[in-house]
Formats: sequence, structure tokens, C-alpha cells
Amino acid sequence: MYITKTIAEQVAKKLLEDKNKAQSEAEHNLEVYARELYEKDIPKELLFMFNKYKNKDTFQSRGSCKFSGEGIGYETYYFDYSTVSLSRGSCLKISTEEATKLLLLKKNAEEGKIKYLQLLSDVTIALVNIKTYKNCEKVFPKAFALLPSKTTTAVSVNLDKILAELN
Repeated sequence: MYITKTIAEQVAKKLLEDKNKAQSEAEHNLEVYARELYEKDIPKELLFMFNKYKNKDTFQSRGSCKFSGEGIGYETYYFDYSTVSLSRGSCLKISTEEATKLLLLKKNAEEGKIKYLQLLSDVTIALVNIKTYKNCEKVFPKAFALLPSKTTTAVSVNLDKILAELN
């Protein structure tokens, strides 16, 4: 049986689940740190009210904030979780240490995503080029274990009825 591009993509995603989790964790760490920076100046009473009523329409469901500081320029982050929306002017000032950590987390998240997508593409291409299950079993046993079971796609047709009508 031949390995199609769709099958190759599915197998590649299964093979790279651990790398995908690590990349997602790096993005999550960036979001958590950016949120901590954003919320550190928010009054505790307001955060308490936010946590108490976050399911209501009182607060926006997607936040964004601009950070600025020495060596960081202006970085905008969009949060994929509910956050308190405050009018702070153009940007939030952060220290050099905070800016360094924020940029490092951003770099790790971006590099992780690029590496994961490149590896996903490489594995998919390799599987498509292997072409058959038999070759895959010889060359790439890890991937062979994840291939879907062989199925036949042949359509069975009742030829007796057709032949009878032709005569």
C-alpha cells in the first residue's frame, strides 16, 4: 500500500507530539510571564473583582499590551485568555531584566515553532518519498508502527448482472 501525503502528515504529527508539547509549553511560558508583567501594577481589588466576575461581559476576553524599556523597543503581546483591560496610555514600562527575560522567552517560543514546523515538513516529505508501507518498515520502523492498518480500496462489483444484461 502507498503512503499518501495525508497519511504522511498524520504520522508525522504523531511522531512529533513531544516536540509539539515542548513548543506549546514555551509559548505558554511567554504568555504567563507577559501576563504577570501586565498585571503586577493592577490593584489587587480590581484583580479580585476580575476573577470573581470574569465570566460576565464586564471584562474583555482578549487582552493586548505594549511593553517598552531599555533594549526592548516596543513589543505588543496579545493574550489568549481573559485579562483586565486598563487604559494605560501607549505602553507599559518594564525594567531591563524583565525586558531581557521577555525577549528570551519570545525567542525560545518563535525558534521552537520554526524548528517544529520544519521537522514536521521534513518527516512528511521523507514518508511520502518512502512511498510504500514495505519500504517504510525497512527504513523508518518508528513511523511504520504509527501507520494506519492496510486496507483495500477495491470496489467489488457484481459482474454477473452486468454480463447478463450485455447478452
